[in-house]
Amino acid sequence: MEPYIYTGITESDGIRLIELQPSGDKAAMVQFHLIHTTLKETQQEVIDHYVALSYVWGSLDDRVTISIDGKSAGELLGTGPSNFI
Repeated sequence: MEPYIYTGITESDGIRLIELQPSGDKAAMVQFHLIHTTLKETQQEVIDHYVALSYVWGSLDDRVTISIDGKSAGELLGTGPSNFI
């Protein structure tokens, strides 16, 4: 799988949102869709529709491979994402 290439935020109020892609298989790779936007563009929508996740939770020995927009993006600790699938 091709690696995900990081791009910086250029707007002063720029943010990144991730949408966790659904899967019926808890053993499947965790997949996200990355959205680049601004606080001005999202306004109330961010507050009403998104849940914040910390990138640190669970055991360091329990890791899962993730992809962002179909590209390999490394690993996350495995406890958190599967709870939202």
